[in-house]
Amino acid sequence: MARSRRKNKPRAGIAPNVNLIDADLWQRHLNAKLTPAKQQAMERIIIAGMKVMFDKQTHKLMLTELDGPGDMVTKLAEATTKLMILLFKHSNGTMPPDLIIPAGGVLMAKACEFLNQSCETVTEDQFRQALTAMTKLIMKVAGAKDGVQAPTQAPIGAKPPAQQAASGGMLNQGV
Repeated sequence: MARSRRKNKPRAGIAPNVNLIDADLWQRHLNAKLTPAKQQAMERIIIAGMKVMFDKQTHKLMLTELDGPGDMVTKLAEATTKLMILLFKHSNGTMPPDLIIPAGGVLMAKACEFLNQSCETVTEDQFRQALTAMTKLIMKVAGAKDGVQAPTQAPIGAKPPAQQAASGGMLNQGV
């Protein structure tokens, strides 16, 4: 009796040939380009971001943001930008500016994974478009000129507006 193989069978509700986002793969790709100290800082940012995204009190806000009007690319870009600004503010300006966009990309990928597992399909193309839009939004907040292009292979850092660094920020405390 032959055994049924589900390896090539798509999950219910997922269109065939849709490439799903793998946040861990994205993070490994970025970490390969970072020093060990930057990898640790990136991990702290991602942990803090995941706590905000999936905390009982704030998870509903994330879902409301993503369920709102508009296309998924714009919603992902805007929600991730807001998250990264929030994390930067809570770090009291101690978050390494060159990790804001890469960490935002990983957190966006984590959100896409959640959506793909729960309620909606987000393709790699949508993820990349949202990453480009998020990069432009963060650069705009940082005061960059128009026409900033997102990287085609991996996100790069952006320098946010100068803020006074205070010791003991949320990210430096391992939150």
